[in-house]
Amino acid sequence: MNPQIPLEIFIPPSDFKHIHWIAGKDYNGLNAGVFLLRVNNWSLDLLTRTMTYKHYHPSEDYPFEEQTIFARLTEKDDQFKKNSVYVPKHWFNAYFSSLNEVKPGLLMSHFPHPDYKWHIYEWLRVLEADKDETYEPVYSIPVEETDYMDEIKRFWQVKRRTEKALKGFDRNINRGADPVKFGLEHEETRKLAEDFREKLERLRDANIFRTDDPNQLDRMITEAEEVSTRFCFSLLLNLVMRFEKREQKKANETTSPMPSLFPNLWPILRHTRIHPRSQVSKLSAATIQGPTNYSSLLAVSRAHLKPIHTTIFNLYS
Repeated sequence: MNPQIPLEIFIPPSDFKHIHWIAGKDYNGLNAGVFLLRVNNWSLDLLTRTMTYKHYHPSEDYPFEEQTIFARLTEKDDQFKKNSVYVPKHWFNAYFSSLNEVKPGLLMSHFPHPDYKWHIYEWLRVLEADKDETYEPVYSIPVEETDYMDEIKRFWQVKRRTEKALKGFDRNINRGADPVKFGLEHEETRKLAEDFREKLERLRDANIFRTDDPNQLDRMITEAEEVSTRFCFSLLLNLVMRFEKREQKKANETTSPMPSLFPNLWPILRHTRIHPRSQVSKLSAATIQGPTNYSSLLAVSRAHLKPIHTTIFNLYS
């Protein structure tokens, strides 16, 4: 449809150079009518495995033949899934039958069903008319005048944000500072911990299966961050309340069992300049005076509660 769209614009940026395969999805999942492969040994392995897969797995079902095999390998196989990503299908695999996909300026249109093939002749006449210099071109548009560059930029920005969010949480788990594990051990934070765990697993899943919809993926990241903020805030409030009870007792401070969510944390904080109640008070005041949504609350909490977060994570690292 548009010969002015260079394929180079679809090459992943340098920080995603490990991505060798990009494709689009429809309501049935992967559509392999059009996909892009990097020319390397990884791609050769993928094509070879796809061609021979049935021979080694004869009992499996293949509702869409090689398309089903492609999906299983790129979504679930450890050798291929980390190097594969779904992108918005309309970039290079738009269905002509969908009014929400085909629009002037797109690279091409896909006719996915035999019943639609006769439409190709109609489109060829339209494209021939588009070459008439007497009229302004409708479909052949310079890439700078299309939405491609903005969409591609945003796609990789959201992908980066997702990877960063997941890596950050995984890093804390690997260091032993798993807030979900801690939260589930206490009734007052259990519901928020479960909610956060559900949002986190949905985000992990979306990072594989829903990257073709960056707007939805971006919303899921925000939802996970909002729940995380409420959860951490509740966790720290409970921690501070237990500190205050501990301060009131005074007697046998070093020998009696510490009623804290985090064993051994109180002696460490007691010998530092960190004052949990002061930090939480500042956060509460800032929340009342300024932020009107959880995205703002997240930024405020990071500023005021960072000393406590650092101490907790260092303790369990």
